[in-house]
Amino acid sequence: MTENEPALYRQWLDNADGELRQAILSLSEEEAAETFADPISFGTGGIRRKEGVGPGRINDVTVAWAAAALAETLRREPEAIRSGGGKEVLIFRDTRQNSLRYARLTAAVLKEKRIPAVLLDTPAPVPMLSFALKSGGYRCGVMITASHNPAAYNGMKLYNGLGGQLTPAATAAVERRLKAVSPFDLLKNARERMIKPRFCRADGDRLRRAYLDAVTSLPEDGITLKAAATPLYGAAGTLLREALSRRGHTVFTVPEQERPDPLFGGVAAPNPEDPAVFDLIRPVGEANGADLLLAVDGDGDRCGCFVREGERYTALSGNDIAAVLLHHLCETVPIPDRGYIVRTAVSGGLGEKVAAAYGLRAFVTPTGFKYIGEALADDDNGVFFAGYEESGGFLWGSHAADKDGIAAAVLLCAAAARQKRAGKTLLSDLRELRTACGEETARTERFAFPGLSGRRRMEACLSYFKTNPFPDGDLSVRGDTLTFRFPGERKAALRPSGTEPYLKLYCFAAAPGGAETLPNRFRPVIESFRR
Repeated sequence: MTENEPALYRQWLDNADGELRQAILSLSEEEAAETFADPISFGTGGIRRKEGVGPGRINDVTVAWAAAALAETLRREPEAIRSGGGKEVLIFRDTRQNSLRYARLTAAVLKEKRIPAVLLDTPAPVPMLSFALKSGGYRCGVMITASHNPAAYNGMKLYNGLGGQLTPAATAAVERRLKAVSPFDLLKNARERMIKPRFCRADGDRLRRAYLDAVTSLPEDGITLKAAATPLYGAAGTLLREALSRRGHTVFTVPEQERPDPLFGGVAAPNPEDPAVFDLIRPVGEANGADLLLAVDGDGDRCGCFVREGERYTALSGNDIAAVLLHHLCETVPIPDRGYIVRTAVSGGLGEKVAAAYGLRAFVTPTGFKYIGEALADDDNGVFFAGYEESGGFLWGSHAADKDGIAAAVLLCAAAARQKRAGKTLLSDLRELRTACGEETARTERFAFPGLSGRRRMEACLSYFKTNPFPDGDLSVRGDTLTFRFPGERKAALRPSGTEPYLKLYCFAAAPGGAETLPNRFRPVIESFRR
């Protein structure tokens, strides 16, 4: 580093052992500037960074740092994180390279801080953690995961004792402790404890059975179909196949994709929004005449879907999935008195219109499923029916307080089977919903701004749009999201990703095709800041 090196750089060098010190000194100028100028913090879905050296990467030091901050919050500000009534913190992890190590390190640090922890040593998905917490008896939860991010990433999601991700008020308390705690506190002792770990372990088999009971408890209708399904080498493992099989569906898989792989089979990222992740499961579906292709992401909380119509498979967007699932639920399960749904601000409105047709109210939250979890925990809102976000997150009912990709897959099969009995598909159902509720098209694009310089250029780009509004657009700002409303019932939203170096653009239009051309108004400006 230069003579203007950040204070954290010197602090890390002064506290590092030989191996870590050498790793810090071997960083390039650009790498050092990036990691030491941007320490870990909580974004849309917890802490998510690339693994590597320094305070801005995921490593032993930063995991111990975050765990110590959580422990200090629980000790000094216990009211900041809503408890589920127990004393223990429940720790889960996904299938990434060092997730087991980080889970054990988290448990060791909590134990050093005299916070009891219960560790599930086998990989398990986010919705199962949320289910276990919501069932009661734990103080809060930790998930070691980077969700759908590429294999080079890892991270940590924090949950309250009711199964919902921590919202900003709670993460702000943990952030305060991050600033007050040395990142090297307790690390040596915690590492020593990891040599022969003696942590309490959760009963994984019992939790697994109870979770499967919960997500397959739809009304019996005797209708089944064929589905080709994959957990993309992630934490859902065989749970996805088992849940669908319990409902009587014939399930086809790619066996190796049900086995944990920290590199996710070489796919760019275990993200079901990316059609490329279906490359192995698609031929299996085609060969067996599967009605649906299904994939859940690395930690099992989001679901992607392709629908067969004739000889062709067509993808459903997250907004499409929400609309057809809400229609199916409203037709097949009782509508509660004072029932409501929740969607995030950048999600499509078709699902909301479908729910309204059945008398369900709607709440709109900022981006992030944590806000949906917060809404459903508030009894004054009424009775929660379902929640959704445009990126494939969906939750129905009360078994969890975070999105559930496995339960969404079960619902998609139930909805598709019901349509099949009527000689239809989910695609024809979607077309009918658009006709009945009002046409809506949506399009999402993302623009990469890698590195520290990229983050600064992204911030400059957002600032430009704030200070140079479109003459025919009405601009509103809520948090980090800029929303533009244009004539002809067209709308666009622009926000930085909370977990990746991307600027995300969401476009909506009431008229067919209206959302396809709207990005053209933004691209030239965005691209000018990327150069």
